[in-house]
Amino acid sequence: FQAYATQAAQAIKNARTYETADKALEQRLEQLNVLAAMGSILNATMDETQIYDIILRYAVASSAASSGLALRVAAAGPVSIIARAGTAADPTDLDGLRRHFLQPVVQSGQLFRSDDVLRLAPPPAPGTLPPHTRSLLITPIMARGGDVTGVILLAGHEVAVFGAGDGHFVAQMAYQAMIAAENTRLFQNVRTARDNLQMILNTMEEATLLINAGGEVAMVNPGIHLIGLTPEALLHRQVEDLLNDPALKFGLRTGLSSELLIAILQDIGTPGATGSYPPYSYEVHDEQVGVRYILRQIIPLRRDDQRGALLVFYNRTDERELERARESFTQMIVHDLRSPLTAVTTSLKLLREYVPDGTDYKPLVEKTTEVSRRAIRKVLTRVDSLLDIARMESNEIYLEREPVDLASLVEAVRGELEPLAVELEIAIVGDFAPHLPLLFVDGDKVERMLLNLVDNALKYSPAESTIRIQARLLDSGLMRVAVIDEGPGIPADYRQRLFDRFVQVEGRQVIRRGVGLGLAFCRLVAAAHGGSIHVEDNVPRGSQFVVTLPVVPRGGPTE
Repeated sequence: FQAYATQAAQAIKNARTYETADKALEQRLEQLNVLAAMGSILNATMDETQIYDIILRYAVASSAASSGLALRVAAAGPVSIIARAGTAADPTDLDGLRRHFLQPVVQSGQLFRSDDVLRLAPPPAPGTLPPHTRSLLITPIMARGGDVTGVILLAGHEVAVFGAGDGHFVAQMAYQAMIAAENTRLFQNVRTARDNLQMILNTMEEATLLINAGGEVAMVNPGIHLIGLTPEALLHRQVEDLLNDPALKFGLRTGLSSELLIAILQDIGTPGATGSYPPYSYEVHDEQVGVRYILRQIIPLRRDDQRGALLVFYNRTDERELERARESFTQMIVHDLRSPLTAVTTSLKLLREYVPDGTDYKPLVEKTTEVSRRAIRKVLTRVDSLLDIARMESNEIYLEREPVDLASLVEAVRGELEPLAVELEIAIVGDFAPHLPLLFVDGDKVERMLLNLVDNALKYSPAESTIRIQARLLDSGLMRVAVIDEGPGIPADYRQRLFDRFVQVEGRQVIRRGVGLGLAFCRLVAAAHGGSIHVEDNVPRGSQFVVTLPVVPRGGPTE
């Protein structure tokens, strides 16, 4: 009987263990099903309050809890209720709840479980927990960085209604709540950024068009009306289809072609590609507003999460019309000035010729007419420079290249400026070998360039100094020509800007002050010949204006 009783007791113990394990397994399976169902619901929710409401309802329904609260709490700051479930009323003393129960959870990051809160020492004060609470389970909600941002509080009216499995289950729910809430905030941030970007694009005067890696128009702003298109006609359509739509005239309005589109898509789809696209100017003929001048820029987007091309269209119509008006005005001034100045020059020449030799007035007339002739020629040179600057900046200049001897150019410049140099007690000398190669340049423009450089040196050179014109052949096949003075030199912050129009060094005492066009003309002449111009120091004092010019190539000149 004793052996039988022992076996019976063991069988009963095994049965109870199996029943307990079976119930635990069944509860665990039920919890897993709850987590799976809850996860699918949370994925479709983009409201943080609704997320905690769903979590809490599932937590109360899947446990023996009578009520539950989702609370927002941190290391500092007040406690606030996010969501609630069950029939119990809210606690009335949230500060007391924080001090006695929530603060240890926030500081430790560990859950708190009590089988009977009345046996706690000291027991909870009235109002710190939901009414009739005996069992308590508080689970922290932790952010990715490890900080506690909230808690899930479950309360039961009976003693010991929460087991260890409940704590683990609610912790998993809290983790899902954290993931869902962060995804919601991230989505809201992305949506806010997108809305802000769209708002910015909508207020831009420029037209913008975003093409994704699949060749589809992903974004377009209302400014696309600039080129005669509408967002409704373009959005979410393949660019290839737009190019093939004859009614849209998409290619003419955007300056895109099928070949360029293919090249762009291949470029942004190739890892490590670094291709760039220069700005492109073209005209758009719109039936309502007439002709518009457009500047288009293509900006490739090569980020892993964003591949595409952003097309930006700028309205350059007003600038183009202003440029045309400026050119017309310049040409009008040049024409209106040249004719009377030429007439004055002719009159001075006749006056000089008709004064008889040997009279007392002859030297005075010759001196007066010579000074006047130089002044008029200077004005004519500035007029020609102004016209040439306008043409060069518009790429309309034509160079009449021919073999030219540098020595003859220098001699012409010396002959022009020698009277002024004698008055200023300054010597102009050519300091270069006599057998240098011939220049292959536009002789008239290069002579005027040298004239401007030497005249500029005369303005700043002291009396009894020398202006030297040096030249030597470079290994690159260009000739280096330098106009060297002994003046005060050029400050470092002016050396780049000095070749812009109307820029002059401030604070310098000079006998004659120009208008700031001569060096701008020199820069454009050098660039038109494929050369360059810059400023160097002259030791021990002064400046060197260095220009490079092409020489006649071996085998004869070629265009």
